[in-house]
Amino acid sequence: MKSSIVVIPARYNSTRFPGKPLADMKGKSMIQRVYEQCVKSNASKVVVATDNLLIYNEVIKFGGMVYMTKECESGTERVCEIVLGHGADIKFDIIVNVQGDEPFINPEDINKIIDMVKSNPNKIATLVTNFTKKELTDRNVVKVILDTNEYKKAAMFTRSPVYGKLKNCFKHIGIYGFSYKMLETISALNDRTRNETIDNLEQLRWLDNGLKINTNFTEHKSIGIDTLKDLLDALKLL
Repeated sequence: MKSSIVVIPARYNSTRFPGKPLADMKGKSMIQRVYEQCVKSNASKVVVATDNLLIYNEVIKFGGMVYMTKECESGTERVCEIVLGHGADIKFDIIVNVQGDEPFINPEDINKIIDMVKSNPNKIATLVTNFTKKELTDRNVVKVILDTNEYKKAAMFTRSPVYGKLKNCFKHIGIYGFSYKMLETISALNDRTRNETIDNLEQLRWLDNGLKINTNFTEHKSIGIDTLKDLLDALKLL
């Protein structure tokens, strides 16, 4: 039986919303809500990865498992440091990266990612869903354009709203799945690519280096928290 781990990268110094993992969401911090959703999944283990002592202490406070990392450029770099840097202590067959600003992530979607990696360990796994009308023009919402010849394969990721009306364009959900070998491959891609720099999306580095990203559709409307306004809107759902 293949083992799996969910790693939740969480940083304090977000440009658009500093300190958001610690934001109060009706009595629980955002990072606690993300963690509690993840532990409902079939993953063998759930950990938070952060370079911030305040976040570290918050996870300890609510009884979660957490590792300190160095300052990292991206969430997946933080995942790589935790999983690849701790040897047998934290070596798992399947690694799921759930972003620390996804307090509504559905456990069933995590299970779906685990199953995708089991079936296709040589490809990265992620999820897409339909847009709301408002999300089509929001640059904080990442869009996925699927390959028209191989429909479940991601051809491009962008923040630009101009692609939103394409039939093969969907909203990206902030979750990735990797085999251990694929994570090793990604960790060796040290140079930012031009596309990655333009849209500030780490997954464009993977595509630019020829890696394949498989997508699966979900009906669950996970809400990523990018701004204070997003948080205020999300609180209405609790």
